[in-house]
Amino acid sequence: MRGVSKPDYVISRRGGRGSWNDARLVLWHLMDTSSPISVKLDIDGKRYEFEVFDVPRDAGPVRLRLDRGLLDIGTRRLAPSPRELIVFNPPTDLSDELLRLKERLEGFLLIDGRLFLEPGRVEEFSWSRVAARRLDKLVVSMLREEFEEDAESLTYLPIGNRYCLVLQTSRTTVRIDDLGDGARMATLTALLLLAYRPSLVLIEEPELHMHPAGLHAYMKFVLRASKRLGAQIIMTTHSIESVRIAGSLARKLGLTATALFLEREDGDLSVRRLTPDDVETLTKLGIDARLLHRF
Repeated sequence: MRGVSKPDYVISRRGGRGSWNDARLVLWHLMDTSSPISVKLDIDGKRYEFEVFDVPRDAGPVRLRLDRGLLDIGTRRLAPSPRELIVFNPPTDLSDELLRLKERLEGFLLIDGRLFLEPGRVEEFSWSRVAARRLDKLVVSMLREEFEEDAESLTYLPIGNRYCLVLQTSRTTVRIDDLGDGARMATLTALLLLAYRPSLVLIEEPELHMHPAGLHAYMKFVLRASKRLGAQIIMTTHSIESVRIAGSLARKLGLTATALFLEREDGDLSVRRLTPDDVETLTKLGIDARLLHRF
């Protein structure tokens, strides 16, 4: 949907500069690419280890480590060792397990600030899928709850020389672009969730430009949608308010919530796991959960 390869987007998304082939070394600690970046995923009770290598994008830098070598799931190409990454064997057949893993990975959705700078792309991808099942009613309900109490419907109208998604109220019609930042972000996020139906959603700092009441409505919609879709939600945040809201809503919706406090030392990431009750206990003791690195 973004019109750019995933490796290139990872490099350029923070500042809009560079590509995988000319700037990939910035992902490595101290730009030391002598060892691969290791990423471990636990999916359906099984652990998978992926490794990212310092090779050109076309060589398949992200590989799944198997007993028989390193597999590029997308191309089904297998290499016996990192040194032979560019010398591929013929495409291999994937087992049912790996095909399911491939499907799960294809269902990952990243929602970040740059995506909201291109609302037209989101609308073009999402609107027909959402409107066909009249799921737009769910989006309007969310908007009415905390953002625009006079909201009546969403529709696609020609404005200027192109079509735009607009919100209709009892008195006027407003482009989604012209809503407040919180309402606009909530609308586009809701459309993506309902249209894409992801297995995993990665949301970057949802609290930005969001009033606490709006954040509550936004988080409630996201968590309800995740329960409906059977999706896992991972959010990054600097806001203790976001953590507490998510924990409280998850408890009410019968979902499991965990706060992960990340620490980095010499290029290694470590994790402390906190339940919503842990966060509340720390707060009552006068300890900000964001400052655990001091303890």
